[in-house]
Amino acid sequence: MAVPTGRGLALLAAGGAAYLAARVLGTWELYLLAVCLGAAPLLAWLLVALTARRLRGRREIGPTQPIAGDPVKVAIHLENRSLLPGPQVFVSDFAGVMSAGTGLEIDSLRPLEERLVVAPPLVAHRGVHRLPAPLARAEDPLGLACAQRRFGEPVALTVAPRLVHLSSCALFPGMSARRDRGPR
Repeated sequence: MAVPTGRGLALLAAGGAAYLAARVLGTWELYLLAVCLGAAPLLAWLLVALTARRLRGRREIGPTQPIAGDPVKVAIHLENRSLLPGPQVFVSDFAGVMSAGTGLEIDSLRPLEERLVVAPPLVAHRGVHRLPAPLARAEDPLGLACAQRRFGEPVALTVAPRLVHLSSCALFPGMSARRDRGPR
């Protein structure tokens, strides 16, 4: 659902103030300014509401069974199924704790366009990571309205520990603990 941002609410308040000033002063120019200031956030809200509903996305993680210390690549496929130009999109929570505090910023999508965005490689730490569904925040170019939407499903990514081959710990069948103790 699209909601106005703080900037959009401030512009609506400025439109209301311009309307009150026009009523007090009685000038038609301020009425025109009040209508324009009030219409801009409403048009931005309508644009975001119509395009954000038709925004589709999916996440691909590779490799599917990483080993601790390996780079994990996360790719986000976004598709604008609307006939209107898409909003700017900011994708967060695309790799759970591994991508904490980072996000992917995607410029406006053209009508019926699909775009692939690849995140910088992330380092996999051993364990089971529960990756929530990515959160996409769509916003109009002026930042007057935004809509948030999760796409995809939560995924559990299991990262196996790295096992190091030690050549010095090879077993020799001819050497045993009894042989080292001496005669009994």
